[in-house]
Amino acid sequence: MTTASRRALSCLAILGLAALPVWAQSHENFTGAPEAPLPASNGPIWQGPEGTVLWNNGPLVTHPGAGFGGADESRLQSVSLTMNTIGFGHQVLNNNRVADDFTVPAGGWNINAITFFAYQTGSTTTSTFTAVNFRIWNGPPNAGGMVVVDMSGLATLSSSTFANIYRVTETTIGNNTRPVFANTQNVAINLGPGTYWLDWQTNGTLASGPWAPPVTMIGTATTGNGLQSLAGTWGLALDTGAAMAQQAFPFIIEGTLGASSDLAVTKSCTNGSVGGNATCTITVTNNGPDSANSVVVTDSLPAGLTYVSNDCGAGFANPTLTWNVGTLANAASATCNVVVTSAVAAMYTNTATATSNSSDPSPNNNSGSDTFDFTALVSDVSVTKSCTETVPGGNATCTITVSNAGPDAATNVVATDAIPAGLTYVSNDCGAVFASPNLTWTIGALAANASVSCNVLVTSAVAGTFTNTAIVSADGQDPATSNNSSTSTFGFVVGPPGIPTLGGWGLAALVVLLVGSALFVLRRRG
Repeated sequence: MTTASRRALSCLAILGLAALPVWAQSHENFTGAPEAPLPASNGPIWQGPEGTVLWNNGPLVTHPGAGFGGADESRLQSVSLTMNTIGFGHQVLNNNRVADDFTVPAGGWNINAITFFAYQTGSTTTSTFTAVNFRIWNGPPNAGGMVVVDMSGLATLSSSTFANIYRVTETTIGNNTRPVFANTQNVAINLGPGTYWLDWQTNGTLASGPWAPPVTMIGTATTGNGLQSLAGTWGLALDTGAAMAQQAFPFIIEGTLGASSDLAVTKSCTNGSVGGNATCTITVTNNGPDSANSVVVTDSLPAGLTYVSNDCGAGFANPTLTWNVGTLANAASATCNVVVTSAVAAMYTNTATATSNSSDPSPNNNSGSDTFDFTALVSDVSVTKSCTETVPGGNATCTITVSNAGPDAATNVVATDAIPAGLTYVSNDCGAVFASPNLTWTIGALAANASVSCNVLVTSAVAGTFTNTAIVSADGQDPATSNNSSTSTFGFVVGPPGIPTLGGWGLAALVVLLVGSALFVLRRRG
C-alpha cells in the first residue's frame, strides 16, 4: 500500500468517527487495524509545570523517547493485558465528563493552575482545543458529593500545548495520530484539608473526541477509581477490555501550601479533694512561622471526672470540651482554665489536643497531658452528749455537740440520735428532723476546728433512768472513729422524803388550830 493510500485510509477513518452516534463518543477503543502516520508537524512542546506541583495524578508516559520523532509514548497494553480503551469521552458537545480524586493535607492549598490531558485523533501538534471547564466536589460525584468549586462555565483555556506524548497501542507503536496535549487553566482557589473530586470536560474543533487518556502503568490494568459521566449519568470509568479494569485520569495541580504553624499544647492540673474542684490550665502556643487558622482545642474528660466550668467560652458536650480558639498569630498563646470535680478518690490523666487548618511541621507537640489526684478529705469528727435530770412529766434537755478537729473541712456531716423506748420527743433548736424513734440532724459542711450544738427536749410520764446515744458521720477519712458516738445516762425521778404536805382543808384546819392555841395562851396570861 502506497503512502498516499495509507493517508487516505486514515482520513476515512477519522471522517467515519464524525459520523458515529453520540453514544459512540464514550470511548475510543482499540480495533487492531493498522493506522497510517500523519505528516510531521512542529507545534510548540509543553515544558512541564511552571510552578510547585501539589498533586500529580499520573503517570501517563510508559515509554519515554520511544515515540514518533523521539517523543514519549503512552502505550495501551492492548495485547499484553488485552486492554481496549485508548481514551474516554469527555466532550462538551455530548455533556460527557471524567473525574478523579485528590487529597489536600493539613494546612490546605492555594491552587493557581490545573493541567488536564486530552487528545483528538487526527490532530497535528498544533492544539485543536478551545476550552476546559471543571468542578471540585467534597465527595464522589456519584455518591453524595457536593460541588464546592464550580468552574463549569469556563469557555476558554489559559494554555494548550503538545505534551510531547503520543497515545498509541501495542500494535501502533511509533504512530503519531493521537498527540496528547497539556491543557492548563490558571485559577485562584483555596482548599482546606480533605479529600476532593475533580471532574472536567474538554471542547475541541475536530470531530473525534476530545478523549481523556487514562493513567497508564506497564503491567497494571486497574490504575485507580476514576469516574465517567455520560450525558449526566455517572458510572465507573472502565476499560472495555475483557478485564473491565477501572481507570484513573492524569492531571496536575500547581500552587502553594497553606500557612505553616507549629502548634504546641501544654496542660497542668491542680490536685483536688473528693467533692471539691481541681483546675486544669490548657495553653496552646503557635511557634510559627505563620499564623494558625481555625485553631480548635479538644479535651475529652476521662470517666469519673465531672465538668464544672471554663473561662474561655469553650463548649462542652459530655465528655468532650471544644475550645474554638480561631486565629493564633505567630508566637502568640491562648489559655483556658477548666474546672472539674470528682465524687470519688482517684488519679486521672487528661489530654488536650490542638488542630488547625494550617500545616504543622511538628505535630508531635499538638497534645498536652497531666496526671492529678482527687483525695479523700481527712477530718476528725467527734460528738459529745449530756442530758439534765428532771421529774416525771417534766422536760429533760440533751445537748449534742459535734466538733471537727480537722485537718480538713468535713462534708456531709450528719448526727443521729435514736430516742429510747419510754422517752417522748418534744422539740429541738437546730432544725433536726424527728421520725420516731430517730432524730436526724443534717449539719452539712463543718470547718476544721469548728463546733455546733443542738438542744433536744424529751420527757417521760414515769420515773426511770434512760441511756441515749448520739452518733456522727461525715464523708472522707476520719482518723479517729472512736469519738464518733457519745452516750448520756439520765433520769426522771421523784423528789426525796421530807415535811408532809397538806391539802387545802388541812391548811384551813391548821390555821384554826394555831389561832385557837394563841387565844388560849393569851387568856391564861390575862
